[in-house]
Amino acid sequence: MILSFVGVCMLQSYYLETLLDLREDNFNSGVKRSLFLAARQLEDRGEIGALHDLITGELLRNGINTPFYFTIVDHNGDQLLTSLDDNDFMLEGDDYYTQPLFENDSHESPFSLRVYFPEKRRVVWKMVSSMAVTTMVTTLLLLCTYITTIVLMVRQRKLAQSKTDFMNNMTHELKTPISTISLASQMLEDGAVSKTPEMLKSVSRVIRDETKRLSFQVEKVLQISLLENEKAALKFKDVDIHELIKGVVDSFNIKVKSKGGRIETDLQAGEPLATVDELHFTNIIFNLMDNAVKYSKEEIPPVLKIKTWNEGGNLLISVADNGIGIKKEHLKHIFDKFHRVPTGNVHNVKGFGLGLAYVKQMVVKHNGHIRVESEWGKGTEFIIDIPTLKKQAYE
Repeated sequence: MILSFVGVCMLQSYYLETLLDLREDNFNSGVKRSLFLAARQLEDRGEIGALHDLITGELLRNGINTPFYFTIVDHNGDQLLTSLDDNDFMLEGDDYYTQPLFENDSHESPFSLRVYFPEKRRVVWKMVSSMAVTTMVTTLLLLCTYITTIVLMVRQRKLAQSKTDFMNNMTHELKTPISTISLASQMLEDGAVSKTPEMLKSVSRVIRDETKRLSFQVEKVLQISLLENEKAALKFKDVDIHELIKGVVDSFNIKVKSKGGRIETDLQAGEPLATVDELHFTNIIFNLMDNAVKYSKEEIPPVLKIKTWNEGGNLLISVADNGIGIKKEHLKHIFDKFHRVPTGNVHNVKGFGLGLAYVKQMVVKHNGHIRVESEWGKGTEFIIDIPTLKKQAYE
């Protein structure tokens, strides 16, 4: 694409240069023809004072209408007459046109007419200006098309790589519980294994936990279709968000305490009622808390802080942690599908990269907004902003 663009630019440059040379040749031919005819008329009339009008008339007949200066010099180059007020003005170099005057039978002329066009370059460029502008606009459009194509290709490549990582992670996540359930089933079928009540209870617990884990992972995968389906129906109803948060905290407490951490709640919102889909809004809070635990520091117990308050008629919910944080270059991508913040190992943090994309879309479907504030090494805070029931009633 780069080579083709450079080739097109070179071709257009060559075309413009050729066109410019052609226009200049036409201008030169017109000037020479005009000067020749003006010289012949001067010889017939013999009136030097009419020379300027003769030259002007012939130039107009050839389509040339631009200011000019002229001088008449003898065979030694001495100036005899000039159209300028400054009699010391001399045309030097080759940037003028010469026409012999009063040629004799041997075609030797004692005098020469020299004509200079100070605006020649502008006139010639004016002849090709429309073509030059068209060429430039076409080139810019072509450049924009190339840049857009390259950007789309890069995005498609990143998306393809993200989907590949997703498939690898999904295979790894689903394979582990399946293998564990299969192993537990083999233990139950193996006659050599003692079927004590303790063993049966332990195997049953393993099967139950792994089945629950497998169901959770399958539910995560099913979120893809929900993300793709913009018309997915939600069942809205009036919900006390404080009660919803308390329910999520109660069910999540065990997971946090198993890591030696704690959950702190500060529910200050005076208007906690909002119209939401209870299931999906519960998943929103759960996903944010789950991410906070996943990206916690290994050496420091996780501390999750859940806070609510009202602002401008809206309900704001903050989920903050003391985890590893997110680097600035990843902040703008964390809500992209399949994107997972790298932590140095592909599988050290479980998940498919769908959680935050799901959270973002669900918040938008609730007519809300979500933003993130994070500092690498110090933790992350997600802030959800949704309209309260009271504000919706006024609207």
